[in-house]
Amino acid sequence: MKIILLLLFLAGIITGQNVDFRFDPNSELQAKKITSYSSFWLSRTPPFNPDGEKRLLISAGYSALLKRFGGETWILPDADLALKITNNLALSGKIYGFSTAKDQLQVVGAGIQYFFGNAEKKSWVFSVQRADIKGLYSFQIKSFTFDIRKWIQWSILLFRVGVGSNYYKESTYNTTGLIPSVMKGKTNYIAVDSMLDILGVTGGLGLKFHPDRTFLSFFIQKDI
Repeated sequence: MKIILLLLFLAGIITGQNVDFRFDPNSELQAKKITSYSSFWLSRTPPFNPDGEKRLLISAGYSALLKRFGGETWILPDADLALKITNNLALSGKIYGFSTAKDQLQVVGAGIQYFFGNAEKKSWVFSVQRADIKGLYSFQIKSFTFDIRKWIQWSILLFRVGVGSNYYKESTYNTTGLIPSVMKGKTNYIAVDSMLDILGVTGGLGLKFHPDRTFLSFFIQKDI
């Protein structure tokens, strides 16, 4: 039943969104911001507890940009699967699509998480992830994320705290003289997730902070 509820929640978040990914052909600044915000949204890595006994993780939720952009509030879906293949290594993946008022896009990605620490407790995680956006009218993007996090237990809450870097390469469709055909960039960030287990399902809040672009995430997940 818990898995069915999580899948229903996942189906709900990938329905239509109000975000406009279209470039204004007369504004290079607007195009660069859409590109960097989109890549930063893709940089979320699934929080897989390194000391958990379960091998499969299903995670779904939303990420919201903590400031309006172009008169809109960006609220975008997140969905991840992860599989622990050894005590030190997990593979993760993103594959989903959703529609906006103007576009139908697909998110495809994969990553690796390496757990390390002392012999009794692996409390650190290093993650490498690539995620791509396809199907947009204005552009496509390749996003690469590297981050390191420490897991901390405090009372009934579990935290994942760390830093990371997100790199992107964007290719523009329908270019004009003002919009570059290719845009590249990098975002360094500080990140923290807080999680609470409720009747076998984990609910969480996450924050990824950069002075120009900060996302707040809400997610629920289930270990199997």
